[in-house]
Amino acid sequence: MNWRRKAILEIADEVILWEGLDNAIIGVVERCGSVCSVYDREGILKELRKDMEEDDAIEYMNFNIVNAYVGQNTPFIMTFLPLAPKRKAPKIPRNEMERLRAALREISNFKDEPYCADFARDVLDGVK
Repeated sequence: MNWRRKAILEIADEVILWEGLDNAIIGVVERCGSVCSVYDREGILKELRKDMEEDDAIEYMNFNIVNAYVGQNTPFIMTFLPLAPKRKAPKIPRNEMERLRAALREISNFKDEPYCADFARDVLDGVK
């Protein structure tokens, strides 16, 4: 018995688990007093591709797994969202950058506000 199957059956014995797809199990979800297993969509396709072509695997998954309702404990199929793309920092025009550096240099000389001065010096050290 796959460790995932065993772990889920220890949580709740009434969950429904699809045969041959234990490697695609990612967890459980609880709702309205019932516990349902959760499968990774890509994991299901990976398992099905072992025995069939890509198009056949997708068709089989959609018809026999995703659209199968077997009661209130019907397993969930999870589709993970892609990671958010990294955003580039906005490009600051050269003249603006020089004005910011000049302002930070001025602040770094503050005698009455030592914390502001320390902060400005730290920023200037990192900006160079």
